[in-house]
Amino acid sequence: TWNAGVNGFLREIDDLILLQGFFQTLRFQNVFAATSQGLEGTFNWTSRNSRWQISGNATWQDFRVRSTGNPAADAFAGDRIPTQPNLFANGAIRYQWPGFANKDDALNFFLNSRYVNEFFLSIESLGSVNGKLTIPSQFTQNLGIS
Repeated sequence: TWNAGVNGFLREIDDLILLQGFFQTLRFQNVFAATSQGLEGTFNWTSRNSRWQISGNATWQDFRVRSTGNPAADAFAGDRIPTQPNLFANGAIRYQWPGFANKDDALNFFLNSRYVNEFFLSIESLGSVNGKLTIPSQFTQNLGIS
């Protein structure tokens, strides 16, 4: 059995409040207006005997400050919103062995993976002043038996 889906989104945001700053000097700031747009995709496959299952999803988003005529916000118009990755994804493979020890149980083997792309910790154009502080890309995997 196959299932798949694709979704697109666009969101116009007024008066977006963000936690901004570095380390101990964090404060809430209003970026006035922002735009978020992107695509999401998902899939799932299950074998005929339901023992194998493979699934995954991914999201790409472009989340940016939008100019509103306010001089404080206009300086950052077009910059990416900080602490928001533009690409992230999950995937899983599972094998189920029904009736392993008796007819009412199952042994499961699984591998789960997660990816998050690098993203800025502060407003993008401030990066050159602050040494472009970023959270690096992350790829994690979990292997298990239950």
